[in-house]
Order: sequence, then structure tokens, then C-alpha cells
Amino acid sequence: MPDKTRDRLHDRIFGETECLIAETIFRLLDGRLSSAELHEAERHLSQCPLCRDAVEGAEAHSEDYKALMEETSDLGGVGPSQKKTVRFRKIHWLAAAAILLIGLFTVNRQIHRQPQHLALFHQEFEPFPNIIPFVRSGNDPSVFERGLQYYSLNDYQNAFPLLKEAAYTDKDSSLAAFYTGISALALGESAEAVQYLNRASSVDNKTVQDALDWYKGLAWLRIGNPDSVRVYFSKLSGTEGPYQNRSRKILQVL
Repeated sequence: MPDKTRDRLHDRIFGETECLIAETIFRLLDGRLSSAELHEAERHLSQCPLCRDAVEGAEAHSEDYKALMEETSDLGGVGPSQKKTVRFRKIHWLAAAAILLIGLFTVNRQIHRQPQHLALFHQEFEPFPNIIPFVRSGNDPSVFERGLQYYSLNDYQNAFPLLKEAAYTDKDSSLAAFYTGISALALGESAEAVQYLNRASSVDNKTVQDALDWYKGLAWLRIGNPDSVRVYFSKLSGTEGPYQNRSRKILQVL
């Protein structure tokens, strides 16, 4: 195909964004594209998920579009000079409305399509169990112990401020910081989770040490930082333990 002919074909079916224009999409659905235009449109659709969503949106609203098309032919009682002006304005309004219909569908699809990293997080996140026994004595429970009581009941809203205080004041501050980070993660406070999990790095508990990188990775996963996620899960995927296979699974999806 000569270059000039190819350029004219490109201009007819694509917009300035290199995506299909609304007219091309509706002509595609109506079967009104030439074989050359159809070939170019299908080639583009195979590579552009946004335009595929737009075509699906246009198809879903094809009846609305046809109703809009009928508006342009309903010009009875209008003089020749006025008819040209009215038709021009209606065609532009029609084009804008058609683009809006496609755009609303596409945006709606993107909003309701849960980001992959969040879907993975919710699939994999389980709060770490409380492994600290509560020993009753004549003394009132410490701030840390009270925080863990709430934590054991899955009441992270009340556990978080108590554990947060214990992370700075308790003799087991690193362990308190670990549970503070998990509580923050359960509450959706990913940045704070990272902060307190980092404070827990010196924790003197082998079981918690093994879990620490897992929850750090999950915190970064929830934030949506794939580079930081890979740091922790790559380490875990090469280490035998309860998080090895789960880390490999996440890395395969990312």
C-alpha cells in the first residue's frame, strides 16, 4: 500500500492519541469498515485493551447511539440556512455524546477492575497469630498485654494505639512494633505498617523473624510498589519455610 494511501487510511480510523475514534468504532460495529480499515482496526484492537473496552462499551450502548443518530434526521420545519447550522451543531453534539458513552463505560470498567496488587494482597493477607501468652498476676496487664488482648479478638482498631505505645515503651518493643505493623496492615494503613515492621527488625524471636519479611512484602504489595515487593518475596522464595511457595506464587503473578 502506498505511503500516502496508508496515511489517509490511518487518519480516517485513528485519532491523535493513536486510538480508534468513536466514528470508527461504530462503523466497525455496523460492518461499514472497508477491508483495509477493518484489518488496521483489528490489528490495533489486538494490542490495545483500552480500545477493546471502548468497543465493548459502544456495543453495550449501541441502541443509545442509534437514538442519537435519529436526532440528526429530525430537522423538519427548519429553513435551508438554519438546517445547515443545526445539522452541524447536532453532528458535533452527537460525536461528543458518542465519545461520552464510550468513555463512561471504559472508565467504569477501569474503576471496578480491582488492581492486581490489591487482589493479591487480600488473597494472601492473614494476621499473624498472637504467640505471646498472657500471664495473669497480681499486677494490672501492661499496655502491650492489653493491646494483644484486643489483637487476639481481631479488634485492630483498639489494639493499634496500645501496641503503638508499647512499641516505644515496652521492654519487648521490637515485638510490639511487629504486632503494631500487622494491626496497621489489617486497618489498611500500609505506610505505617512498613514503618513499624522496619522497627521490628531486631526482634529476638525466630518465628517472628521468619514472618517479618512476609509482612513487609505484603505491606509493599498493598501500596503497589513492585520493586520493593520483589526484594522481600525473592528472598523468601529461596528460603525453605511456610512462605516459600506463597512468595513464588506472588512473584509469578507480578
